[in-house]
Amino acid sequence: GDIGDVGGGDANNGNGPNDGANADPSGFKVPTCRNTDFAPVNGPGNKVPTSACTFDNECLTGCCDFNNKCRVSFALQSGVEFCRSGFTPVFSGPPCANLDEAFGRNNGNNQGNTKSPTNAP
Repeated sequence: GDIGDVGGGDANNGNGPNDGANADPSGFKVPTCRNTDFAPVNGPGNKVPTSACTFDNECLTGCCDFNNKCRVSFALQSGVEFCRSGFTPVFSGPPCANLDEAFGRNNGNNQGNTKSPTNAP
């Protein structure tokens, strides 16, 4: 991901700054596009939904929420509940074009960016 990314970046591998026990959902952004094509649907872990977890990659679903429970990503409350990767489902709007859009990382409001976004010509 880009320098300064806060939400996601390392979806489901347990290695990102926000994937584990010290994850902070306050930096996550809700995308403005429909991101269902980018939802985590299966992970390497063997824990079933509602099992206790700390990392996304512990769960069969690839999503560990901030109540430390494995979840089905589509069952999260949009914009309120997040996987550790930063994913929250958005079911309306135009489809997201890439992972950055799907995780709300290129809305021009990334935390940590030191320069203003450049408008497209």
